[in-house]
Amino acid sequence: MLTGGSRTVRRAVSARHHFLTNLKDFMKNLYNGIRKFAQDEEGATAVEYGMIVGLIAVAIIASVGAIGDTLATMFSDISTCLTTPASC
Repeated sequence: MLTGGSRTVRRAVSARHHFLTNLKDFMKNLYNGIRKFAQDEEGATAVEYGMIVGLIAVAIIASVGAIGDTLATMFSDISTCLTTPASC
């Protein structure tokens, strides 16, 4: 008959074995995925599209910043005209 301590040790060893098995499978799948991606010739096209999307995002951010300042000034002027109409 097993004592409580032996049962706990077996559970710990079993849990460790299960964790290591899952980790090994994960690492194997990760390695195979990276290798497959590196060999894929369409990956270069995906990288190029990614770079284009990145450049478009930078252009949008820059233009929104410039437009945002202009809109802030315009709404400030409108606010001033609404509160003190004589100043417009």
